[in-house]
Amino acid sequence: MATIDGRQIIPAADLPQRSAGVLDAMVGVVRTSGALAAFPLTDLPTPRTAQAEIDSLKAGQSTSAIYADTLTNLQAIVGAFEGQGGFVLNGPDAGQYRWSGAAWVFLRADSLAALQDEIKSFPSALSTLSLWAAHALTKQPGYVINKDTGAVSASANFFYAYAELTGAEVGVRITASLSQPVQALAVYKDSIGRYLGYEVAGTTAETLYTDFVLQHVPAQARSVHVSSRRDNIAISVATVQGDVAKRLASAEVGVSQAIETSAAANDALSSWESRPMSSFPGFYIDKTSGNPVASSAYNYKSLDLLGTEGAIRFTTLVTGTATTAVAFYNAAGSLIGVYGNPSTQYTDQEIPVPTTARKVSITARDGNSIDAKLRRVAANVAERLNKVESASSSSWAGQKSASFGDSLVQQNRWQPLVAKVHGIVDANCGVGGSKIAKPDASASVISMCDDTRIAAIPADTALILFEGGTNDWAQSVPLGSFNSELNTEFYGALHSTIGKLLTRFPQARIFCITSPYGERITVPSNWPNGWTNAIGLTVRAYAEATRRVAEHYGLPVIEWSRECGWSHANVAQFLDNDGAFFHPSAAVGAPLLARIVNGRLWDIQR
Repeated sequence: MATIDGRQIIPAADLPQRSAGVLDAMVGVVRTSGALAAFPLTDLPTPRTAQAEIDSLKAGQSTSAIYADTLTNLQAIVGAFEGQGGFVLNGPDAGQYRWSGAAWVFLRADSLAALQDEIKSFPSALSTLSLWAAHALTKQPGYVINKDTGAVSASANFFYAYAELTGAEVGVRITASLSQPVQALAVYKDSIGRYLGYEVAGTTAETLYTDFVLQHVPAQARSVHVSSRRDNIAISVATVQGDVAKRLASAEVGVSQAIETSAAANDALSSWESRPMSSFPGFYIDKTSGNPVASSAYNYKSLDLLGTEGAIRFTTLVTGTATTAVAFYNAAGSLIGVYGNPSTQYTDQEIPVPTTARKVSITARDGNSIDAKLRRVAANVAERLNKVESASSSSWAGQKSASFGDSLVQQNRWQPLVAKVHGIVDANCGVGGSKIAKPDASASVISMCDDTRIAAIPADTALILFEGGTNDWAQSVPLGSFNSELNTEFYGALHSTIGKLLTRFPQARIFCITSPYGERITVPSNWPNGWTNAIGLTVRAYAEATRRVAEHYGLPVIEWSRECGWSHANVAQFLDNDGAFFHPSAAVGAPLLARIVNGRLWDIQR
């Protein structure tokens, strides 16, 4: 630093009056020598409280939660800072963890497991929708199934079993002991025995899983295979209770007194019907090709399908390894699936019908009967469902709404999902690339605070969903002070926009939506990173400003910023990569935003 003497000091009254800049210096006394010195402001330390806030903001923007397959894998990782999140995806220790500074501390089970625990806590008197029951097993001691290929091989140290699935199960539980990496708690195969994958890999440390609920049973799985170090394999499945249809009928009557109590109101949701079948004596269906093969020891019957059948119940007995009990075909006549084991008597066996199936063939050993019934949805279900939905509909139903904002509105990805739930009729008033603040991005991309944008909203609008701020952040618009009246500053433009909305629509309900997390992929040279703009602000600073101004006017807030759960750690899972992570994906991101909007509209009815 430079040392100065008293002759260089200018009286304060003679100094020009202005705010200090980062290139200015402060004059002071050096503690050790007592000499006067100039201290550049850029070298001054940041106050401790301010530095703590900065560190917290940086951590919040840059934190990446750690995802590990097992607790052992997570414990092998040292957390980056106290409070960092961790997730264990599989095994009995699955759930959320927090780094304490020295170890990973369990917080709670994952959401699915927590929900299952909550369901189990209800008394049986409340009659849950599904019931668990032990499932029949085919056991083969002295064998093991390879988790990576599905191949079964002899091994005296293991026990092997499998169970057939119909596809109608709502849950599968497994008990077994894993002791080798070749094992898995469950290996899945389809209706013709093709390998589909596995769940929960074994390790060299023997681990007992008791009534472990499988999380990822493929929809096309028709068998689950288990190998265990001990003779303790058990499989149970959950199926929907048979009285659910009657309970729905009772619930329908309770939902609205307008629903008449009549015999039709107690109809089941579906019924079973028999249809004429074409008979082909002296043939069986080859389970590999689906083609009929001549043999006097067999006969088969075929039935055309409409594509609306949910399930089939069949009765037959078939022997031999070349054929199958049931074969499904698509509209082109190609085999799409088979079901059944040889030398097994099936009586009213119920299995789901593939959605693309247009014909079914059932083979039987000569002298055994073939019977089939198809599930038909009751004719009045659509009418009854409409009554239930009408009786429990949103008070926003039929109201005219306007979604007003930038490209997050213009893309129209979330609004249809809101309209479907609440029955609103939405006018899309979004302009891609537009800011709330001035100046306009271009002659055709006018800022939201402009009178032209406000006037474009239909005059008879009863509900306004006002979203903006992403482009203000992306273009480094200054926030200004809360009381700013400048429309080139974010606070000032917000006051102006909301004031104009309230003036034009004094009776409408106006909801302000905070901007969700976003980041650039190609970082501009004057940005420190993809989520902090040229003036050092993240999009969350603009969301906070929106929140403050909305509350100032007493307007309800829809919290995309706080409730969507997006951050640098997971942004690619929810937003499209179209040069930047700004826009929610149609498949995942937009439905999540819609659910947040829907929840708020349920909270605040018209």
